[in-house]
Amino acid sequence: MAFLMDTNVISETVRPRPDKTVLHWIEAQTPSDLFLAVQTIGELVRGVRKVAAVWGRLLGDGDRTGHRPSAADAQIAAAAIQHDLTLVTHNVKDFRSFDIQLLDPWQHPEGGQ
Repeated sequence: MAFLMDTNVISETVRPRPDKTVLHWIEAQTPSDLFLAVQTIGELVRGVRKVAAVWGRLLGDGDRTGHRPSAADAQIAAAAIQHDLTLVTHNVKDFRSFDIQLLDPWQHPEGGQ
């Protein structure tokens, strides 16, 4: 059986706490039976472009200040900023120039900040 998945199904997989029923349903399917409508792809691209705009701003800020982050670090920081998330990393020095909350679990293993 083939399935056309709406955007909310795809988006559920990247939520901080996705619904396990949805994840199990997707995992139980044959990938070649799962399809997306062009409208769903458009909605996903729209969401990605919002993060990409933040990423570009972060890289531009680095160019202006002379503290150029790696492209990957800027992408990670952009995702944290766009979704108002705390970035959990042991490499806090790589992210201090960004305006994001950081948590080093090696320093705070019990979950504190």
